[in-house]
Amino acid sequence: MTETDWEIAEGKIKNDYANVNTRLKKDWVIHDGDSLKLGNTSIKFFETPGHTLRVLSMSFPVRDAGKEYNAFMLGGVGLNFEGVKQTELYLQSIDRIMKMKNVQVNITNHPDPGKIFQRARLLQTRKAGEPHPFVAPEDFQNWLSELEANAEKKLEAEKAKN
Repeated sequence: MTETDWEIAEGKIKNDYANVNTRLKKDWVIHDGDSLKLGNTSIKFFETPGHTLRVLSMSFPVRDAGKEYNAFMLGGVGLNFEGVKQTELYLQSIDRIMKMKNVQVNITNHPDPGKIFQRARLLQTRKAGEPHPFVAPEDFQNWLSELEANAEKKLEAEKAKN
C-alpha cells in the first residue's frame, strides 16, 4: 500500500470507509511508478487518488496464444466519497488513465464494471481464431469516459453544497 493507505489501516488517519486491521504487518510502501517483478511479469503501480486518498492502480502484461496485451486494474472506481477536492483528484486520476492509450484489457476489482462474468462466458465458447473477449481497448476507454461523466456530475453536486 501507499504510505497514506498504511496510515489509514493503522488508524493514524481517520477515514470513515476504512476498516482498521491491526493484524496487518507493514512490509512495503509503494510509490507511484514502482514495479514488482514476479517471474517474467512486471506489475507497475500508479497512485490514482480520488476513490480513497492514495489508492493504487496497476498495469501488467497478460498473454493469450503467444500474444501479449497490456492490462490495467483501476484501484478505486466508486464515487462513495465526499468533497470537491477529492472529486477533483478522482477526475485527474481518470484523465491520467485515459491518456494511457495502450491499455487493451480492463481487469476490474468488482465484476460488473468490466463485464467480467459476461466476458468469461464468451471465453468459454470462444472458437480458435476468434478474438479474446477481454481484449477490448475501446470498451476500456468508453468505460473511463463514463466514469469521468459521472464524476463531473458529482463535482457539480459537491460544489453546490458549498
